Amino acid sequence: MFAIAEFGSTTRYTQDNLSDRDLLVVCGKKSRRKIAEKYQEQGYSVTLLTPRQLEFMQKQGSLFIQHLKHESRIVVDTNSEFRSWLDRSPFIVPSKSEIHRCISTVEFIAIWPKDERLIGWKADFLYCVSRDLLIKWLAREGTLAFGLEELESALLAQKSSQFGNLANLRSLRESKFAYRSDQAIPIDTSNAINNWLIEISRTFGLNLTTKRFATSEEVVSKLVTKSFSSPYELLRCVEAANHIMQSHGHVHPQHEKLMKHIRNPNAYGSSQIRKRRDIERYLKDIIQIMSTSQLQGTHRFAKCS
Repeated sequence: MFAIAEFGSTTRYTQDNLSDRDLLVVCGKKSRRKIAEKYQEQGYSVTLLTPRQLEFMQKQGSLFIQHLKHESRIVVDTNSEFRSWLDRSPFIVPSKSEIHRCISTVEFIAIWPKDERLIGWKADFLYCVSRDLLIKWLAREGTLAFGLEELESALLAQKSSQFGNLANLRSLRESKFAYRSDQAIPIDTSNAINNWLIEISRTFGLNLTTKRFATSEEVVSKLVTKSFSSPYELLRCVEAANHIMQSHGHVHPQHEKLMKHIRNPNAYGSSQIRKRRDIERYLKDIIQIMSTSQLQGTHRFAKCS
């Protein structure tokens, strides 16, 4: 199977200056790098998947497949294999455990203290997890919605929803864009984070203020014993830990490889077992660097493949 498809806001005609130009490329591993580079040079945010990864995601009930089925614009499709495969892919209702995993991640984000070094990261992480939570929550009610406009309309129609609108989530999206573009983080980002957490708490009956840490360094030190709810949560925590480590003047000797993992959306997939092992090693490295540098002024690194 070889296919290229646009998806996201451009296919819904709701794009704005904060939108990515999302492109999916389905192909084998041989030519994927050249294809990705070609479209990245054209300004696309490229997601690369093999047919095997697509099959795995469908078996796991990934709503991304339904997103593609209902909203993608297929540009290239050899022998119409991709469209035929999408048409055969049934909608699988998200399980309660998937909702609980999203909520667990929101609760984890909430324990990080206010820290200017991480404010953009926190807004970005919270936005992505919250959007995923809302998409899955609505899907359990039988409503497929992916864009913010669709989500807002669907939530307003839900009697069990406490959301008046998604203004705070939109503010987080603006902060996410600034963070990923290396621009100044909007000054109201902290308020947007707090207000959104209040809305999430009210709707899902959570108490997000019972456990706090004094510093982000404290949270990082606890990550070595944390059981991560998903590869995505693990990767985002390594990203935060890396920010904290760099603020202390330390750079991982395989920094470029580490950043490649962080910036590569395919590394978030649960099928990326080898990458996950690398990322776990990076986290152990960072925690060791911080602990030994504080105690001895020196550090050692675990060997990463």
